[in-house]
Amino acid sequence: MNETFSTHRFLLLLKKEWIENKRQYLLSIVALFLLFNIILLLQLYLSSNRSYSPGNFLQLSLFVLFALGTAYSISSFQKFRTRESAVFQLGLPASAAEKLALELMKNVLVFNLTFILLFKTTDALYTWIGTHNLLQIGYTSSNPDNYRETQLGIFAVFLAIQGLFIYCSLYFRKYAYLAAIIITALILWALIRHANSISSFWGIRTWSFSNPDFKRTYISLPGDKDSYIENNFLINLLRAFYMFGWGPLFYWATYFKLKETQVK
Repeated sequence: MNETFSTHRFLLLLKKEWIENKRQYLLSIVALFLLFNIILLLQLYLSSNRSYSPGNFLQLSLFVLFALGTAYSISSFQKFRTRESAVFQLGLPASAAEKLALELMKNVLVFNLTFILLFKTTDALYTWIGTHNLLQIGYTSSNPDNYRETQLGIFAVFLAIQGLFIYCSLYFRKYAYLAAIIITALILWALIRHANSISSFWGIRTWSFSNPDFKRTYISLPGDKDSYIENNFLINLLRAFYMFGWGPLFYWATYFKLKETQVK
Protein backbone atom coordinates (compact mmCIF):
# COMPACT_ATOMS: atom_id res chain seq x y z
CA MET A 1 0.00 0.00 0.00
CA ASN A 2 1.33 3.41 -1.00
CA GLU A 3 1.47 5.49 2.20
CA THR A 4 1.33 8.84 0.42
CA PHE A 5 -1.83 10.93 0.63
CA SER A 6 -4.07 10.71 -2.43
CA THR A 7 -6.91 13.22 -2.78
CA HIS A 8 -8.77 10.87 -5.09
CA ARG A 9 -8.64 7.95 -2.64
CA PHE A 10 -9.59 10.23 0.23
CA LEU A 11 -12.66 11.50 -1.63
CA LEU A 12 -13.69 7.93 -2.36
CA LEU A 13 -13.26 7.07 1.33
CA LEU A 14 -15.30 10.13 2.27
CA LYS A 15 -18.02 9.17 -0.20
CA LYS A 16 -18.16 5.65 1.24
CA GLU A 17 -18.51 7.06 4.77
CA TRP A 18 -21.33 9.40 3.74
CA ILE A 19 -23.29 6.73 1.85
CA GLU A 20 -23.08 4.30 4.77
CA ASN A 21 -23.85 6.76 7.60
CA LYS A 22 -25.64 9.81 6.17
CA ARG A 23 -28.95 8.94 7.84
CA GLN A 24 -27.24 8.54 11.21
CA TYR A 25 -25.41 11.86 10.85
CA LEU A 26 -28.55 13.79 9.92
CA LEU A 27 -30.53 12.27 12.79
CA SER A 28 -27.67 13.10 15.17
CA ILE A 29 -27.81 16.77 14.17
CA VAL A 30 -31.56 16.90 14.80
CA ALA A 31 -31.12 15.08 18.12
CA LEU A 32 -28.41 17.50 19.27
CA PHE A 33 -30.56 20.52 18.44
CA LEU A 34 -33.49 19.02 20.33
CA LEU A 35 -31.19 18.22 23.26
CA PHE A 36 -30.12 21.86 23.48
CA ASN A 37 -33.73 23.01 23.52
CA ILE A 38 -34.92 20.39 26.02
CA ILE A 39 -32.10 21.25 28.45
CA LEU A 40 -32.77 24.96 28.12
CA LEU A 41 -36.53 24.68 28.54
CA LEU A 42 -36.14 22.45 31.59
CA GLN A 43 -33.68 24.87 33.13
CA LEU A 44 -35.91 27.88 32.44
CA TYR A 45 -39.24 26.46 33.51
CA LEU A 46 -37.97 24.57 36.56
CA SER A 47 -36.21 27.63 37.96
CA SER A 48 -37.94 30.44 39.80
CA ASN A 49 -36.35 33.03 37.52
CA ARG A 50 -37.45 32.35 33.95
CA SER A 51 -34.67 34.35 32.37
CA TYR A 52 -32.36 33.21 29.58
CA SER A 53 -28.69 33.80 30.32
CA PRO A 54 -26.04 33.18 27.61
CA GLY A 55 -23.51 32.46 30.35
CA ASN A 56 -25.64 29.71 31.89
CA PHE A 57 -26.35 28.23 28.48
CA LEU A 58 -22.62 28.25 27.72
CA GLN A 59 -21.93 26.20 30.86
CA LEU A 60 -24.60 23.67 29.96
CA SER A 61 -23.34 23.48 26.38
CA LEU A 62 -19.77 22.89 27.51
CA PHE A 63 -20.91 19.93 29.59
CA VAL A 64 -22.71 18.51 26.54
CA LEU A 65 -19.68 19.24 24.35
CA PHE A 66 -17.25 17.36 26.57
CA ALA A 67 -19.64 14.46 27.19
CA LEU A 68 -20.67 13.90 23.57
CA GLY A 69 -17.40 15.03 22.02
CA THR A 70 -15.22 12.64 23.99
CA ALA A 71 -17.69 9.78 23.50
CA TYR A 72 -17.67 10.38 19.74
CA SER A 73 -13.88 10.79 19.58
CA ILE A 74 -13.21 7.54 21.45
CA SER A 75 -15.21 5.72 18.76
CA SER A 76 -12.97 7.03 15.95
CA PHE A 77 -10.97 3.83 15.52
CA GLN A 78 -13.34 1.51 17.31
CA LYS A 79 -13.37 -0.85 14.33
CA PHE A 80 -9.69 -1.56 14.88
CA ARG A 81 -10.30 -3.06 18.32
CA THR A 82 -11.76 -6.40 17.19
CA ARG A 83 -9.87 -8.73 14.91
CA GLU A 84 -12.60 -9.22 12.29
CA SER A 85 -13.40 -5.56 11.74
CA ALA A 86 -9.72 -4.59 12.01
CA VAL A 87 -8.82 -6.93 9.15
CA PHE A 88 -11.50 -5.31 7.00
CA GLN A 89 -10.39 -1.76 7.89
CA LEU A 90 -6.74 -2.51 7.27
CA GLY A 91 -7.67 -4.06 3.93
CA LEU A 92 -9.28 -0.88 2.63
CA PRO A 93 -7.23 0.60 -0.23
CA ALA A 94 -6.40 3.77 1.65
CA SER A 95 -3.25 4.97 3.37
CA ALA A 96 -2.94 5.75 7.07
CA ALA A 97 -2.91 9.47 6.27
CA GLU A 98 -6.20 9.18 4.38
CA LYS A 99 -7.90 7.16 7.13
CA LEU A 100 -6.70 9.62 9.77
CA ALA A 101 -7.84 12.57 7.65
CA LEU A 102 -11.31 11.02 7.44
CA GLU A 103 -11.56 10.68 11.23
CA LEU A 104 -10.25 14.20 11.77
CA MET A 105 -12.77 15.58 9.30
CA LYS A 106 -15.60 13.76 11.10
CA ASN A 107 -14.50 14.61 14.64
CA VAL A 108 -12.56 17.87 14.52
CA LEU A 109 -14.15 19.60 11.55
CA VAL A 110 -17.72 18.37 11.10
CA PHE A 111 -18.59 17.62 14.73
CA ASN A 112 -17.10 20.83 16.11
CA LEU A 113 -18.52 23.08 13.40
CA THR A 114 -21.94 21.45 13.75
CA PHE A 115 -21.85 21.90 17.50
CA ILE A 116 -20.81 25.56 17.20
CA LEU A 117 -23.50 26.23 14.58
CA LEU A 118 -26.24 24.65 16.69
CA PHE A 119 -24.98 26.46 19.79
CA LYS A 120 -25.00 29.83 18.01
CA THR A 121 -28.42 29.15 16.50
CA THR A 122 -29.96 28.17 19.84
CA ASP A 123 -28.29 31.10 21.58
CA ALA A 124 -29.62 33.55 18.98
CA LEU A 125 -33.11 32.02 19.14
CA TYR A 126 -33.43 32.28 22.93
CA THR A 127 -31.80 35.70 22.99
CA TRP A 128 -34.51 36.88 20.61
CA ILE A 129 -37.23 35.18 22.68
CA GLY A 130 -35.84 36.64 25.90
CA THR A 131 -35.36 40.20 24.65
CA HIS A 132 -38.93 40.19 23.26
CA ASN A 133 -40.28 38.58 26.47
CA LEU A 134 -41.95 35.74 24.60
CA LEU A 135 -43.14 32.53 26.30
CA GLN A 136 -42.80 34.43 29.60
CA ILE A 137 -39.01 34.19 29.29
CA GLY A 138 -36.78 37.14 30.21
CA TYR A 139 -33.16 37.86 29.32
CA THR A 140 -30.05 38.32 31.47
CA SER A 141 -27.03 39.64 29.58
CA SER A 142 -23.44 38.51 30.13
CA ASN A 143 -20.18 40.41 29.91
CA PRO A 144 -19.27 40.21 26.19
CA ASP A 145 -15.49 40.11 26.74
CA ASN A 146 -15.62 37.41 29.42
CA TYR A 147 -18.17 35.49 27.38
CA ARG A 148 -15.92 35.37 24.30
CA GLU A 149 -12.79 34.59 26.30
CA THR A 150 -14.53 31.71 28.08
CA GLN A 151 -15.75 30.25 24.80
CA LEU A 152 -12.30 30.42 23.22
CA GLY A 153 -10.42 29.13 26.25
CA ILE A 154 -12.67 26.18 27.01
CA PHE A 155 -12.94 25.19 23.34
CA ALA A 156 -9.15 25.18 23.10
CA VAL A 157 -9.03 22.79 26.07
CA PHE A 158 -11.62 20.59 24.39
CA LEU A 159 -9.59 20.41 21.16
CA ALA A 160 -6.62 19.11 23.13
CA ILE A 161 -8.72 16.54 25.01
CA GLN A 162 -10.45 15.55 21.78
CA GLY A 163 -7.07 14.87 20.15
CA LEU A 164 -6.02 12.72 23.09
CA PHE A 165 -9.24 10.68 22.95
CA ILE A 166 -8.76 10.12 19.20
CA TYR A 167 -5.28 8.76 19.90
CA CYS A 168 -6.52 6.56 22.75
CA SER A 169 -9.28 5.18 20.52
CA LEU A 170 -6.55 3.60 18.40
CA TYR A 171 -3.98 2.84 21.08
CA PHE A 172 -6.18 0.92 23.53
CA ARG A 173 -8.16 -2.13 22.50
CA LYS A 174 -10.04 -2.53 25.78
CA TYR A 175 -11.44 0.08 28.16
CA ALA A 176 -10.31 2.85 25.83
CA TYR A 177 -12.74 5.41 27.24
CA LEU A 178 -11.74 4.74 30.84
CA ALA A 179 -8.05 4.82 29.94
CA ALA A 180 -8.48 8.13 28.11
CA ILE A 181 -10.26 9.68 31.09
CA ILE A 182 -7.49 8.60 33.47
CA ILE A 183 -4.73 9.87 31.18
CA THR A 184 -6.54 13.17 30.67
CA ALA A 185 -6.94 13.62 34.43
CA LEU A 186 -3.23 12.92 35.01
CA ILE A 187 -2.14 15.35 32.27
CA LEU A 188 -4.42 18.09 33.57
CA TRP A 189 -3.13 17.51 37.10
CA ALA A 190 0.48 17.79 35.89
CA LEU A 191 -0.25 20.96 33.93
CA ILE A 192 -2.06 22.59 36.83
CA ARG A 193 0.75 21.65 39.20
CA HIS A 194 3.77 22.50 37.04
CA ALA A 195 2.66 24.78 34.18
CA ASN A 196 3.37 28.01 36.03
CA SER A 197 7.05 27.05 36.24
CA ILE A 198 7.27 27.67 32.48
CA SER A 199 7.12 31.40 33.10
CA SER A 200 10.17 31.29 35.38
CA PHE A 201 12.00 28.98 32.93
CA TRP A 202 11.63 31.56 30.15
CA GLY A 203 12.26 34.47 32.49
CA ILE A 204 8.73 35.81 32.16
CA ARG A 205 7.69 37.65 35.30
CA THR A 206 4.13 38.82 34.57
CA TRP A 207 2.52 35.76 33.06
CA SER A 208 1.31 32.35 34.13
CA PHE A 209 -1.02 29.72 32.72
CA SER A 210 -3.52 30.27 35.51
CA ASN A 211 -3.45 34.08 35.27
CA PRO A 212 -2.06 35.10 31.88
CA ASP A 213 -1.18 38.65 30.93
CA PHE A 214 -1.16 38.65 27.15
CA LYS A 215 -0.83 42.42 26.67
CA ARG A 216 2.36 43.23 28.62
CA THR A 217 5.00 40.56 28.92
CA TYR A 218 8.69 40.89 29.77
CA ILE A 219 11.71 38.65 29.54
CA SER A 220 14.93 39.11 31.46
CA LEU A 221 17.97 40.32 29.59
CA PRO A 222 21.08 38.06 29.63
CA GLY A 223 23.29 38.82 32.59
CA ASP A 224 20.90 41.27 34.19
CA LYS A 225 17.99 39.75 36.07
CA ASP A 226 16.54 43.12 36.99
CA SER A 227 16.18 44.48 33.45
CA TYR A 228 13.22 43.53 31.31
CA ILE A 229 12.12 44.26 27.78
CA GLU A 230 8.67 43.93 26.30
CA ASN A 231 8.30 40.79 24.19
CA ASN A 232 4.84 40.24 22.74
CA PHE A 233 6.01 37.68 20.17
CA LEU A 234 7.21 35.17 22.77
CA ILE A 235 4.07 35.32 24.83
CA ASN A 236 1.83 35.06 21.79
CA LEU A 237 3.82 32.05 20.62
CA LEU A 238 3.49 30.37 24.01
CA ARG A 239 -0.19 31.22 24.18
CA ALA A 240 -0.84 29.84 20.67
CA PHE A 241 0.87 26.55 21.50
CA TYR A 242 -0.74 26.29 24.91
CA MET A 243 -4.20 26.84 23.48
CA PHE A 244 -4.05 25.11 20.10
CA GLY A 245 -0.83 23.08 19.84
CA TRP A 246 -1.81 20.00 21.84
CA GLY A 247 -4.42 18.71 19.40
CA PRO A 248 -2.05 18.56 16.39
CA LEU A 249 0.54 16.76 18.52
CA PHE A 250 -1.97 14.02 19.29
CA TYR A 251 -3.05 13.87 15.63
CA TRP A 252 0.58 13.37 14.64
CA ALA A 253 1.02 10.61 17.21
CA THR A 254 -2.17 8.95 15.97
CA TYR A 255 -0.85 8.98 12.41
CA PHE A 256 2.32 7.12 13.35
CA LYS A 257 0.37 4.64 15.46
CA LEU A 258 -2.05 3.99 12.58
CA LYS A 259 0.81 3.65 10.14
CA GLU A 260 2.47 1.13 12.46
CA THR A 261 -0.82 -0.78 12.77
CA GLN A 262 -1.20 -1.00 9.00
CA VAL A 263 2.33 -2.34 8.61
CA LYS A 264 1.64 -5.10 11.14
